[in-house]
Amino acid sequence: MPHDDPLQYDALVLTDLGLGRRAIADITGQYVGTIRYLIAPHTLHTDNLLPARNR
Repeated sequence: MPHDDPLQYDALVLTDLGLGRRAIADITGQYVGTIRYLIAPHTLHTDNLLPARNR
């Protein structure tokens, strides 16, 4: 899995070490949302989607 962004690599390593998103954000000086985006899987599989509800 290639990581072109050093911040993404750092966030993934820190996640593997057991740190939470807020701790990683504090350490890196980034927003929690940025860290959440960087460590989230980016492939969206339709198997993972909830069925649409009729309104």
